[in-house]
Amino acid sequence: MRFLPNTFDVLTNAQMKTFDGNPLEHSPASAHTDHAIMGYEYEFKILTADHVWITKKTIKSGFCWRPEEIWAEIDGAWTESLAELRYADMVKFFKQLKNDGFTGISLDMSYYIDSLYDNALYELQTRNPNIADWEIRTPTLEELNYILKAISQAGLNAKVLPMFYVSKSYIEGHGFSFNPKFMIDPQDPELFFEHYAKLLEKIIPVLNKYGVKSLTVSDETDTINVKYAPLIERLLTRLSGEFNGRPAIDSAINNIMTGMFPTQTIHSWRDAIDRMTFWGWTSPSGVPLDIEYSCWAPPIDMQKNQRASVMERRFVEFWKPLFDYVTKRYPRHSQSFGEIGEFDADGVGVGPSYWDIKHKALDDQETADIWYAYLRGAKELGIESLNLWAFPLGDLWSNTLGDFFLNTGLRQKESPAYRVITAIIKPDGE
Repeated sequence: MRFLPNTFDVLTNAQMKTFDGNPLEHSPASAHTDHAIMGYEYEFKILTADHVWITKKTIKSGFCWRPEEIWAEIDGAWTESLAELRYADMVKFFKQLKNDGFTGISLDMSYYIDSLYDNALYELQTRNPNIADWEIRTPTLEELNYILKAISQAGLNAKVLPMFYVSKSYIEGHGFSFNPKFMIDPQDPELFFEHYAKLLEKIIPVLNKYGVKSLTVSDETDTINVKYAPLIERLLTRLSGEFNGRPAIDSAINNIMTGMFPTQTIHSWRDAIDRMTFWGWTSPSGVPLDIEYSCWAPPIDMQKNQRASVMERRFVEFWKPLFDYVTKRYPRHSQSFGEIGEFDADGVGVGPSYWDIKHKALDDQETADIWYAYLRGAKELGIESLNLWAFPLGDLWSNTLGDFFLNTGLRQKESPAYRVITAIIKPDGE
């Protein structure tokens, strides 16, 4: 932005360089954005004939939207962090999230399976990095009771999200660089669902005690979703007589839409939707299932330093055919992003596979732009519930248990993404 001597003309059509490559934020210089993003900090230079003034300002106007539900997802490391924080401090933390615009906390519950074809899920009662990732441990009922009490006292809603983790030995022995839970396909599916139902029935009394609003029964297990829809419907009916909140199923259908789904018999996302007949399930009392979609790495960023408005348009173009198809098929069922996140290596925030990049350069500017595009796109699609996966929101280099509660990244003020998100979801004056 340039002011000439004795004038106050603003070059509104010029592309703004919105990030200067501050090494403290571990990000290279970027020029993604074709307009000011609400909540982002800009550096302005005012030039006259004999002087240069530099000032930093945070944009306080622009796109503002608060969906009906916006969840801050707490990942599996919360069991480790719980012992490091006093109860009063935990309540204070959750109250701050509420003040910043979040309506609820989505709480991960970690469960373990030996292989993709095992017939039982287990509670991993002790943390063992030789068995699973270091943060994976199933919370005890006492721990679950403790954190749900704090969430409730802070005035926030809660949802619980069971997460399946395949054993580290199986992952390493079969060449995976990620947790392949969407490929789980038990040899005896009826036995698998019986084991899983008992795990959920164990925690449901605690969920009911604190009025947990939603329970995501299945998260990204799309091989199971596609092949065993009748068993899922049977599970939903069984749990509906015990759980007082809303049931939900989160599908990783974005993997099918981008060609990553390993089952070759699924040729299109329409084929998958047609096979996942449980989407039409309603409880005996008439409560419809919440339809959720994981939203990781949709192909909306095809070049380095993409403009935010282009990312938003591609985001909507990617998801709209599916939303329209499901809305027509199941008009009574709400659709939401059950888990929405992004990878933030420079130039590939939501493009090619993050894991294949040998020399990653974190780009906090691009991360902020992506979240702006996500929120704008979600509103345009008519989505009113978003579950924001926590880890990408903070400064990954300083995201440690000792410094930041729950390893979420949500309270790290140096994160441009967090500033942008909360500026959007927190209406002015609150």
